[in-house]
Formats: sequence, C-alpha cells, structure tokens
Amino acid sequence: MNEADYPHREHPPGYDLTSAWPRVGDRSRRAEDRYLFLEALLSAREHLYISWCGRDIRSNEALPPSVVVADLIDYIDRAFAADSGESVAQTLLTEHSLQPFSTDNFSPACPEQRSWSPLWYRVAEGQSPDQADSQMPAPELPDELSLEALAQGLIDPAAMFLLQRFRVRLSGRELQLEDEEPLRLSSLERWQLRDECATQILHGDAGLELAERWWLEGRVPPGPAGAASLHEQVAVAQDFAARIRAQWPVAADTLTVSEQFDQLRIDASLPDHSVDGLLFWSASKLMQAKFSGKAPWQSQQIDAKKIMLPWLRHLLLNTQALPEAARVSRGWYEDLAITFLPLEPVQAREALDKLVGFYLQGLRQPLPLLPNCGWAFLNDVDVDAMFDAEIARSAAAARLLHEAPSQKQLKPYAEALWSLLRQHGEATPYD
Repeated sequence: MNEADYPHREHPPGYDLTSAWPRVGDRSRRAEDRYLFLEALLSAREHLYISWCGRDIRSNEALPPSVVVADLIDYIDRAFAADSGESVAQTLLTEHSLQPFSTDNFSPACPEQRSWSPLWYRVAEGQSPDQADSQMPAPELPDELSLEALAQGLIDPAAMFLLQRFRVRLSGRELQLEDEEPLRLSSLERWQLRDECATQILHGDAGLELAERWWLEGRVPPGPAGAASLHEQVAVAQDFAARIRAQWPVAADTLTVSEQFDQLRIDASLPDHSVDGLLFWSASKLMQAKFSGKAPWQSQQIDAKKIMLPWLRHLLLNTQALPEAARVSRGWYEDLAITFLPLEPVQAREALDKLVGFYLQGLRQPLPLLPNCGWAFLNDVDVDAMFDAEIARSAAAARLLHEAPSQKQLKPYAEALWSLLRQHGEATPYD
C-alpha cells in the first residue's frame, strides 16, 4: 500500500477520448481502488493487516502510505481516544527493522515484531565491530575449477567473493545505457573488434566477414563515421595478425589439461599449442607507457592483469610431461612480444598450489591482494597509491576493501604470483 502504487495512477492512451472529454458515469480506476479498499475494511472480521514501505532504501527517509491508508489513520485518531492521551493510530502501527539480525527483533520490549530464527539470533547476539572482518565458514568447493575462474578470482578477489558467497554481482557503468548516440567505437569495442578479427585471420578465416557481421548486428555506429572506424580497426587487426603469422606453426591444436591442486582440480583447454609451445596474443598494449626496452619486468608501467591468464596457462602447461620446446609460451601484444621460458614441473606445480590457496582463502573473506599491487611491491613502488588506483576500477573492491595490504600479507602473494615470471620472462619490442 505504497503512496505511488495504490490507488493506481491512470495513464490513458492518446486515443482515449473519455480522458479528454469526461462525462458523468465514466469509469475511474482510482475511485474503484478506493471502493475496493472500503470493501476490504468491511469484510474484515478478526484481523486486518496493512503494510507499506515506510523508509527510502537509499536515504532512509520516511515514506508516506497510500492516501486511503492515510485517510484511515486520520479517521481512527478522530474517532477514538486512548486513556493515556497517545494517538490511537500510532499504537496500531509497527515499524519493522530493516535487517533480520536487528536486536529489536529479539527484544521483549518489541513483542509485535518478535523473530524466532536461531540463525539471526546468534548473529544479533554476536554483533560487535571487531567481528566485522572475521572469516566466513568454508564454502562448498566445486569438484573442478576453470583456469579462467582462477584468473578472475586473482584479478578481482572482492568481486569473486561477492559472486561465489552471496551470488551478488555489482553492476557498473558498462551496464548503463548511454545518454547519447555513439558516433565512434569505444575503446573496449575497438579492442574486441581487433582481437576477434585477428583470431579469425590467424585461424584461416576472413576478417571482412566479421566486420560485416558487426555491421549487421548494430555494434558499429551508423553512417560514414562508423564505416570508417570499422575498416580502420580491421586494417589494424590485419597488420597485427601478419606480424604473428610469420611465426605461426604449421599445425596448432588445443591441449586439454586436468591437474589436482590442493582441494580441487583444475581443468583447462590450452588453445593454439604445438610442438613449439603455446601461443597467445591480445590486440592491446601491455605497457601503460612507451616501452624503453631496458628492464620490462622491473617496470611499474606493465598492466599486470593483462598477463594473468597467459601466465597461469604457462604454469599449468609446465606441470605436464612434455618436451622442453613444447613448454615454451610465446605471446604478442601491440607494443611488444613476450616469451615465457620452460619451468621445472615442481616449480610450476608449487606456484599453482600457492595461487589456488589464495583463491580458496579469498572465498572465506575478501582479500586486499591485487595483481598490480603485487607487481608494485616487487618493483619497490608506492603500494598504497597503486591500491587506491586499483579499487577505483572495481565496484566490489571499493565496497569491501578499505586498507592496503601489509607487507606481511603482500610479500608471499607477490612472490607466488610474479617472481617466476620475472625470472623466466623475456620481452622484445617491435622494430
């Protein structure tokens, strides 16, 4: 019985002549709703329960009830009087707590809203500020974990925690509709088009067919500007694919790997693997600034999140009993090419064991361990500034993570994630 919901508001269509020239006897939805409310009052014999949303969900401001409920409250106050002089209508109103674990739900002073839930009673009795960051009980673990899920959990542990434990996915600006019609492709759309086009070219398909599909799906802005932007990105993708094509093996296939780590098993499909190793690429820049060519793995300008999944695939590849040449990973970005050299299987398995342990620990509580922070720690860069920049990019991290990790927390995480890459990774700029 919210004010905006009852009685129903009338929104007559444009062709409804009765709204333009009303006559006596015409149907009125609001008058009918008021009459239905009166019938409900007259039909009640023992109890009458009326509810409405009395508080704003964002500002907590008081919200008025429906006009018919407000009329009923006014009538009760005029028709009846309490011995104590208190408003009779107020004695009939009950304002329930917002949360089920409120202490008011278990107080003898509020018998009208008494709760009998043992779960929320334990929470209400145990509420204290020092328990806000306590670990949750261990969740039910799946039998298997994909490598992509592991990578996403390490990239944004706060979002993974909310999704896996509460099935909550905080929506960002990417889910909002734009106010203006776009006249050019966004940065994300340009990368998607270049990456999909390069993938088709490297696997023997034509890039123009993809461009035509994008056009028909309406993913390209209309008009000559959209067409020019589309063909520009296709041309960039063709040049990028031609650079990789020179080193592309004759036969590349998908390698399926299944390994047991800690308490769960990782199943992964490693695409584009051959006797010469594993290949990967991304039509984006790995460095956030111009590559100097001196010490790339000691640079804080690398976007560490972009090499997370390729590095995890390389670690999993090196747990297999394969020739050394088949355990090399080669990758291409728009600004440089990188190579991950073979690892000892024991090293690779130990590193993955530690990373799976961080993933499982992140299911108990949101960890303030972010990839770029670990990279900054190993390069002796300001971790606090990097932490602030990282949580600003994630709605979940901004909600759950409030303090940068200590050196005691960050050191084992950074060493497990990036130390082997810095030792066995090579970067080569393009001519």
